[in-house]
Amino acid sequence: MAEPGQRVAIVFSCDLGYLFPSLVVGKQAVDNAPLGVDVRLILDADSLPDSTVERIFQETGVRVSLAGPAVRAQIASVRPHDSVVTGSYLSRSALLRLFLPEFLGDAYDRILYLDGDMQVLKPLAPLFAIPAPAGHFLVVKDWVALHASPDMPGHERERAHLTSLGLPEKHWGGYFNSGMMLGDLAAWRSVAAPALAFYQRYPERCLYFDQCALNAVAYDRIKHVSARWNFLRSHMTLPDYRALDPAIIHFASRPKPWDGGIAPWGPAMFQPYAAMAKRLEGLGLPWRRQPWYRMIGYDLRQRLSALTADRDYQRRLGALLAAD
Repeated sequence: MAEPGQRVAIVFSCDLGYLFPSLVVGKQAVDNAPLGVDVRLILDADSLPDSTVERIFQETGVRVSLAGPAVRAQIASVRPHDSVVTGSYLSRSALLRLFLPEFLGDAYDRILYLDGDMQVLKPLAPLFAIPAPAGHFLVVKDWVALHASPDMPGHERERAHLTSLGLPEKHWGGYFNSGMMLGDLAAWRSVAAPALAFYQRYPERCLYFDQCALNAVAYDRIKHVSARWNFLRSHMTLPDYRALDPAIIHFASRPKPWDGGIAPWGPAMFQPYAAMAKRLEGLGLPWRRQPWYRMIGYDLRQRLSALTADRDYQRRLGALLAAD
Protein backbone atom coordinates (compact mmCIF):
# COMPACT_ATOMS: atom_id res chain seq x y z
CA MET A 1 0.00 0.00 0.00
CA ALA A 2 1.01 3.64 -0.24
CA GLU A 3 3.24 4.78 2.60
CA PRO A 4 1.55 6.91 5.30
CA GLY A 5 1.55 10.58 4.34
CA GLN A 6 2.60 9.85 0.78
CA ARG A 7 0.55 11.49 -1.96
CA VAL A 8 -0.11 8.95 -4.71
CA ALA A 9 -1.92 9.10 -8.05
CA ILE A 10 -2.82 6.65 -10.78
CA VAL A 11 -2.77 8.53 -14.09
CA PHE A 12 -4.07 7.81 -17.57
CA SER A 13 -3.76 9.86 -20.75
CA CYS A 14 -5.84 9.60 -23.89
CA ASP A 15 -7.75 11.38 -26.64
CA LEU A 16 -11.52 11.46 -27.05
CA GLY A 17 -11.48 8.25 -29.07
CA TYR A 18 -9.93 6.35 -26.16
CA LEU A 19 -11.79 8.12 -23.37
CA PHE A 20 -14.54 5.52 -23.04
CA PRO A 21 -12.28 2.44 -22.61
CA SER A 22 -9.90 4.46 -20.43
CA LEU A 23 -12.78 5.26 -18.08
CA VAL A 24 -13.51 1.54 -17.77
CA VAL A 25 -9.99 0.73 -16.57
CA GLY A 26 -9.99 3.98 -14.59
CA LYS A 27 -13.06 2.80 -12.68
CA GLN A 28 -11.35 -0.54 -12.07
CA ALA A 29 -8.30 1.33 -10.77
CA VAL A 30 -10.51 3.32 -8.39
CA ASP A 31 -12.10 0.11 -7.14
CA ASN A 32 -8.74 -1.63 -6.63
CA ALA A 33 -6.53 1.23 -5.42
CA PRO A 34 -5.50 1.67 -1.78
CA LEU A 35 -7.49 4.22 0.20
CA GLY A 36 -6.48 7.81 -0.51
CA VAL A 37 -5.01 7.24 -3.99
CA ASP A 38 -6.29 9.67 -6.61
CA VAL A 39 -7.14 8.47 -10.11
CA ARG A 40 -6.54 11.10 -12.79
CA LEU A 41 -7.00 11.21 -16.55
CA ILE A 42 -5.33 13.79 -18.80
CA LEU A 43 -7.38 14.31 -21.94
CA ASP A 44 -5.97 15.40 -25.29
CA ALA A 45 -8.99 17.40 -26.45
CA ASP A 46 -10.01 20.98 -27.19
CA SER A 47 -12.78 20.93 -24.62
CA LEU A 48 -15.11 18.83 -22.51
CA PRO A 49 -18.23 20.27 -20.85
CA ASP A 50 -17.96 20.75 -17.09
CA SER A 51 -21.17 18.79 -16.72
CA THR A 52 -19.57 15.83 -18.50
CA VAL A 53 -16.47 16.02 -16.31
CA GLU A 54 -18.65 16.03 -13.18
CA ARG A 55 -20.84 13.16 -14.40
CA ILE A 56 -17.73 11.09 -15.20
CA PHE A 57 -16.38 11.67 -11.71
CA GLN A 58 -19.69 10.75 -10.10
CA GLU A 59 -19.95 7.52 -12.10
CA THR A 60 -16.31 6.41 -12.06
CA GLY A 61 -14.33 8.33 -9.44
CA VAL A 62 -11.89 9.42 -12.20
CA ARG A 63 -10.92 13.11 -12.32
CA VAL A 64 -10.60 14.27 -15.94
CA SER A 65 -8.48 17.31 -16.83
CA LEU A 66 -7.66 18.81 -20.22
CA ALA A 67 -4.03 18.74 -21.29
CA GLY A 68 -4.13 22.39 -22.31
CA PRO A 69 -3.27 24.08 -25.62
CA ALA A 70 0.46 24.57 -24.94
CA VAL A 71 1.12 20.89 -24.20
CA ARG A 72 -1.12 19.75 -27.05
CA ALA A 73 0.70 22.02 -29.49
CA GLN A 74 4.05 20.62 -28.39
CA ILE A 75 2.85 17.04 -28.79
CA ALA A 76 1.47 17.83 -32.24
CA SER A 77 4.83 19.29 -33.28
CA VAL A 78 6.61 16.13 -32.16
CA ARG A 79 4.12 13.61 -33.54
CA PRO A 80 1.45 15.11 -35.79
CA HIS A 81 -0.55 11.90 -36.36
CA ASP A 82 -1.66 8.73 -34.64
CA SER A 83 -0.24 5.46 -35.96
CA VAL A 84 -0.86 1.74 -36.23
CA VAL A 85 2.16 -0.50 -35.61
CA THR A 86 2.09 -4.32 -35.49
CA GLY A 87 -1.69 -4.20 -35.30
CA SER A 88 -1.74 -1.80 -32.35
CA TYR A 89 -3.21 1.70 -32.43
CA LEU A 90 -0.71 4.18 -31.05
CA SER A 91 -2.19 7.55 -30.18
CA ARG A 92 -0.01 10.61 -29.98
CA SER A 93 -1.76 11.33 -26.66
CA ALA A 94 0.49 8.63 -25.12
CA LEU A 95 3.18 11.31 -25.22
CA LEU A 96 1.27 13.08 -22.47
CA ARG A 97 2.96 10.78 -19.95
CA LEU A 98 6.20 12.62 -20.75
CA PHE A 99 4.53 15.79 -19.46
CA LEU A 100 3.29 14.35 -16.15
CA PRO A 101 5.81 16.29 -14.02
CA GLU A 102 4.79 19.52 -15.74
CA PHE A 103 1.08 18.76 -15.56
CA LEU A 104 0.91 17.45 -11.99
CA GLY A 105 3.61 19.65 -10.47
CA ASP A 106 4.33 18.79 -6.85
CA ALA A 107 0.85 17.42 -6.14
CA TYR A 108 2.03 13.80 -5.79
CA ASP A 109 5.04 11.98 -4.41
CA ARG A 110 4.48 8.79 -6.42
CA ILE A 111 2.75 8.28 -9.77
CA LEU A 112 1.50 5.08 -11.39
CA TYR A 113 0.94 5.51 -15.11
CA LEU A 114 -1.37 3.01 -16.84
CA ASP A 115 -2.39 2.68 -20.48
CA GLY A 116 -6.08 2.91 -21.32
CA ASP A 117 -6.23 -0.50 -23.03
CA MET A 118 -5.81 -2.40 -19.80
CA GLN A 119 -8.05 -4.02 -17.23
CA VAL A 120 -7.25 -3.95 -13.52
CA LEU A 121 -8.50 -7.22 -12.07
CA LYS A 122 -6.88 -7.41 -8.63
CA PRO A 123 -6.05 -5.03 -5.74
CA LEU A 124 -3.13 -2.72 -6.45
CA ALA A 125 -1.87 -2.46 -2.86
CA PRO A 126 0.74 -5.25 -3.36
CA LEU A 127 2.20 -3.32 -6.31
CA PHE A 128 2.50 -0.12 -4.29
CA ALA A 129 4.12 -2.14 -1.49
CA ILE A 130 7.06 -3.23 -3.66
CA PRO A 131 10.11 -1.15 -2.67
CA ALA A 132 12.08 0.70 -5.33
CA PRO A 133 15.23 2.84 -5.05
CA ALA A 134 14.64 6.59 -5.19
CA GLY A 135 14.49 7.84 -8.75
CA HIS A 136 13.63 4.39 -10.16
CA PHE A 137 10.55 2.88 -11.80
CA LEU A 138 8.79 -0.41 -11.24
CA VAL A 139 8.19 -1.93 -14.68
CA VAL A 140 7.50 -5.23 -16.45
CA LYS A 141 9.61 -6.73 -19.23
CA ASP A 142 8.20 -6.34 -22.72
CA TRP A 143 7.79 -8.91 -25.48
CA VAL A 144 10.94 -7.40 -27.06
CA ALA A 145 13.06 -8.26 -24.01
CA LEU A 146 11.68 -11.79 -23.77
CA HIS A 147 12.42 -12.42 -27.45
CA ALA A 148 15.96 -11.03 -27.21
CA SER A 149 16.83 -14.27 -25.41
CA PRO A 150 19.09 -16.35 -27.70
CA ASP A 151 16.78 -19.37 -27.72
CA MET A 152 13.73 -17.37 -28.87
CA PRO A 153 12.64 -16.81 -32.47
CA GLY A 154 13.52 -13.42 -33.91
CA HIS A 155 16.17 -12.63 -31.31
CA GLU A 156 18.56 -11.21 -33.93
CA ARG A 157 15.96 -8.62 -34.96
CA GLU A 158 15.17 -7.65 -31.40
CA ARG A 159 18.83 -7.36 -30.46
CA ALA A 160 19.53 -5.12 -33.46
CA HIS A 161 16.65 -2.88 -32.38
CA LEU A 162 17.89 -2.72 -28.78
CA THR A 163 21.39 -1.88 -29.98
CA SER A 164 20.02 0.99 -32.07
CA LEU A 165 18.48 2.43 -28.90
CA GLY A 166 21.88 2.46 -27.22
CA LEU A 167 21.05 -0.19 -24.62
CA PRO A 168 24.17 -2.00 -23.38
CA GLU A 169 24.08 -5.75 -24.00
CA LYS A 170 23.60 -6.53 -20.31
CA HIS A 171 20.33 -4.55 -20.43
CA TRP A 172 18.84 -6.18 -23.54
CA GLY A 173 16.75 -8.47 -21.38
CA GLY A 174 15.42 -5.50 -19.42
CA TYR A 175 13.53 -3.61 -22.15
CA PHE A 176 10.22 -2.77 -20.49
CA ASN A 177 6.66 -2.16 -21.59
CA SER A 178 5.73 1.44 -20.79
CA GLY A 179 2.03 0.69 -20.31
CA MET A 180 2.67 0.39 -16.56
CA MET A 181 5.27 2.58 -14.88
CA LEU A 182 5.32 3.29 -11.16
CA GLY A 183 7.84 5.85 -10.02
CA ASP A 184 8.41 8.70 -7.61
CA LEU A 185 8.34 12.30 -8.77
CA ALA A 186 12.14 12.36 -9.08
CA ALA A 187 12.01 9.39 -11.47
CA TRP A 188 9.42 11.03 -13.71
CA ARG A 189 11.30 14.32 -13.73
CA SER A 190 14.57 12.60 -14.62
CA VAL A 191 13.25 10.83 -17.73
CA ALA A 192 10.47 13.00 -19.17
CA ALA A 193 12.49 15.64 -21.00
CA PRO A 194 15.35 13.31 -22.08
CA ALA A 195 12.86 10.78 -23.48
CA LEU A 196 11.06 13.47 -25.46
CA ALA A 197 14.39 14.74 -26.78
CA PHE A 198 15.47 11.21 -27.79
CA TYR A 199 12.19 10.66 -29.61
CA GLN A 200 12.54 13.95 -31.47
CA ARG A 201 16.15 13.22 -32.44
CA TYR A 202 15.82 9.53 -33.39
CA PRO A 203 12.23 8.88 -34.51
CA GLU A 204 13.38 6.18 -36.93
CA ARG A 205 14.82 4.15 -34.03
CA CYS A 206 11.65 4.37 -31.96
CA LEU A 207 9.69 1.48 -33.47
CA TYR A 208 7.29 1.61 -30.52
CA PHE A 209 7.45 5.39 -30.23
CA ASP A 210 7.90 6.88 -26.77
CA GLN A 211 8.23 3.41 -25.21
CA CYS A 212 11.55 3.07 -27.03
CA ALA A 213 12.60 6.57 -25.97
CA LEU A 214 11.78 5.80 -22.34
CA ASN A 215 13.84 2.62 -22.49
CA ALA A 216 16.74 4.49 -24.08
CA VAL A 217 16.98 6.95 -21.18
CA ALA A 218 15.70 4.90 -18.22
CA TYR A 219 17.19 1.42 -18.72
CA ASP A 220 19.43 1.87 -15.66
CA ARG A 221 16.68 3.36 -13.48
CA ILE A 222 14.23 0.48 -13.38
CA LYS A 223 13.30 -2.46 -11.19
CA HIS A 224 11.45 -5.32 -12.81
CA VAL A 225 8.37 -6.76 -11.16
CA SER A 226 6.26 -9.80 -11.97
CA ALA A 227 4.54 -9.98 -15.34
CA ARG A 228 1.24 -10.14 -13.46
CA TRP A 229 1.40 -6.33 -13.13
CA ASN A 230 1.41 -5.75 -16.91
CA PHE A 231 0.33 -9.02 -18.46
CA LEU A 232 0.26 -8.74 -22.24
CA ARG A 233 -2.81 -10.05 -24.01
CA SER A 234 -0.62 -12.18 -26.29
CA HIS A 235 0.41 -14.20 -23.23
CA MET A 236 -3.20 -15.21 -22.61
CA THR A 237 -2.74 -17.92 -25.25
CA LEU A 238 -0.27 -19.76 -23.00
CA PRO A 239 -1.90 -22.89 -21.57
CA ASP A 240 -1.05 -22.11 -17.95
CA TYR A 241 -1.18 -18.30 -17.99
CA ARG A 242 -3.68 -18.20 -15.10
CA ALA A 243 -0.98 -19.61 -12.81
CA LEU A 244 0.71 -16.20 -12.99
CA ASP A 245 -2.45 -14.66 -11.53
CA PRO A 246 -2.56 -11.52 -13.72
CA ALA A 247 -3.58 -8.40 -11.81
CA ILE A 248 -3.40 -6.03 -14.80
CA ILE A 249 -4.00 -7.32 -18.32
CA HIS A 250 -2.71 -5.18 -21.17
CA PHE A 251 -4.56 -5.54 -24.47
CA ALA A 252 -1.69 -4.10 -26.48
CA SER A 253 -2.85 -5.05 -29.97
CA ARG A 254 -6.08 -5.22 -31.89
CA PRO A 255 -8.78 -6.28 -31.41
CA LYS A 256 -9.52 -5.03 -27.90
CA PRO A 257 -11.90 -6.44 -25.27
CA TRP A 258 -14.35 -3.57 -25.90
CA ASP A 259 -14.73 -4.93 -29.46
CA GLY A 260 -16.43 -8.08 -28.20
CA GLY A 261 -16.19 -11.11 -25.93
CA ILE A 262 -14.09 -13.35 -28.15
CA ALA A 263 -11.13 -15.68 -27.54
CA PRO A 264 -8.83 -15.56 -25.70
CA TRP A 265 -10.44 -13.24 -23.12
CA GLY A 266 -14.12 -14.15 -23.47
CA PRO A 267 -17.40 -12.38 -22.53
CA ALA A 268 -16.38 -11.59 -18.93
CA MET A 269 -13.87 -8.97 -20.09
CA PHE A 270 -16.34 -7.39 -22.49
CA GLN A 271 -18.95 -6.92 -19.78
CA PRO A 272 -17.29 -3.91 -18.05
CA TYR A 273 -17.64 -1.88 -21.26
CA ALA A 274 -21.30 -2.74 -21.62
CA ALA A 275 -21.84 -1.75 -17.99
CA MET A 276 -19.94 1.53 -18.43
CA ALA A 277 -21.99 2.39 -21.51
CA LYS A 278 -25.10 2.25 -19.34
CA ARG A 279 -23.45 4.34 -16.60
CA LEU A 280 -22.46 7.07 -19.04
CA GLU A 281 -25.56 6.94 -21.21
CA GLY A 282 -26.44 10.32 -22.68
CA LEU A 283 -22.91 11.79 -22.64
CA GLY A 284 -22.26 10.87 -26.26
CA LEU A 285 -18.77 9.46 -25.64
CA PRO A 286 -17.61 7.47 -28.68
CA TRP A 287 -17.33 3.70 -28.28
CA ARG A 288 -15.26 2.60 -31.26
CA ARG A 289 -15.58 -1.09 -32.05
CA GLN A 290 -14.33 -3.40 -34.79
CA PRO A 291 -16.94 -4.61 -37.33
CA TRP A 292 -18.62 -7.88 -36.39
CA TYR A 293 -17.23 -9.76 -39.40
CA ARG A 294 -13.66 -8.90 -38.41
CA MET A 295 -14.34 -10.13 -34.90
CA ILE A 296 -15.66 -13.46 -36.16
CA GLY A 297 -12.60 -13.87 -38.35
CA TYR A 298 -10.26 -13.04 -35.50
CA ASP A 299 -12.05 -15.42 -33.14
CA LEU A 300 -11.69 -18.27 -35.64
CA ARG A 301 -8.01 -17.52 -36.19
CA GLN A 302 -7.37 -17.53 -32.43
CA ARG A 303 -9.06 -20.89 -32.02
CA LEU A 304 -7.11 -22.37 -34.94
CA SER A 305 -3.87 -20.91 -33.59
CA ALA A 306 -4.50 -22.58 -30.23
CA LEU A 307 -4.76 -25.94 -31.97
CA THR A 308 -1.55 -25.49 -33.96
CA ALA A 309 0.59 -23.68 -31.37
CA ASP A 310 4.26 -24.52 -30.94
CA ARG A 311 4.18 -26.09 -27.47
CA ASP A 312 7.93 -25.93 -27.02
CA TYR A 313 7.94 -22.20 -27.76
CA GLN A 314 5.02 -21.68 -25.36
CA ARG A 315 6.91 -23.59 -22.66
CA ARG A 316 10.01 -21.42 -23.09
CA LEU A 317 8.00 -18.20 -23.10
CA GLY A 318 6.06 -19.28 -20.03
CA ALA A 319 9.32 -20.06 -18.22
CA LEU A 320 10.68 -16.58 -19.01
CA LEU A 321 7.51 -14.96 -17.69
CA ALA A 322 7.51 -17.03 -14.52
CA ALA A 323 11.18 -16.23 -13.86
CA ASP A 324 10.49 -12.57 -13.01
